[in-house]
Formats: sequence, structure tokens, C-alpha cells
Amino acid sequence: MSDLLKVFDNRKFTQNVSLSTEHCLNYVRRACIPENKVLFTVSIPYQHLVCWYDVKHDGLLEACSYVEIMNYFIEPKGIKIREDCDRIDGLLRRICSEIKNKCRKFKGRRRHEFLRNLKRIAILQGELMNVAQTEE
Repeated sequence: MSDLLKVFDNRKFTQNVSLSTEHCLNYVRRACIPENKVLFTVSIPYQHLVCWYDVKHDGLLEACSYVEIMNYFIEPKGIKIREDCDRIDGLLRRICSEIKNKCRKFKGRRRHEFLRNLKRIAILQGELMNVAQTEE
């Protein structure tokens, strides 16, 4: 699976996927989840989300889930999300589709500025893989 994900050339992206311990409190309030259940936040540039949508729907990575694609970018940081996490996969699927549709409205400088924005996704305690699970 990682051979398929070599499609992504990190040099073409102007921003990287990053991790932060500062949480988006709007998500915590909306979802009625205690703040201590949120471990960290993944910040993904819109440029990545549009690329993920394109590659997924062009057929190159049709067999990969969005969680596997995201894991490719955050694994070098020593973190891996469970691949059977339906919440994150569904969330990324919807977000990628929304960002792609909004991106079609813009051209030139406005499109470039729009793609520099970030989407923050809160990762909860049960969504990370344990060391024992990664060794399998």
C-alpha cells in the first residue's frame, strides 16, 4: 500500500501536514466531548485535501482509504491512526469533497489564497494505534 502512496511528492506542496496540541474548542463544544478526550489536532492544508480528492477519484488510489492517505503524511512524526476509524474516514471524505467544490469557484490569486487555508481535525483517544497493533 505504501508503494501506491509514493504518488505524493512532498516537494510540490508549499505547506506540510502538522500536528498540534491546541484544540479547536468549537468541535469539543459541538460534539459534547470532554476536552481531555481530544489528544491532538491534525492541521491539513486545503492544497493537500484537493490533491487527495483528485488522486482518490482519478483511480490511482481508489483502493486506499482517506485514513491511509493521512497516515502516510503523519507517520514520519511517529503517530498512526487506526485504519478502521470510520469517523475520520467519513470526515475526510466529506471535507475533501467540500473543499474541491469550493475550489472550483476560484481562479488565480484567490484560488492560491484559498488553498493556503488549513482544516483542523481533532483526534480522539480511541483513534490512535497502539505499539502492539503497529507491530502486527
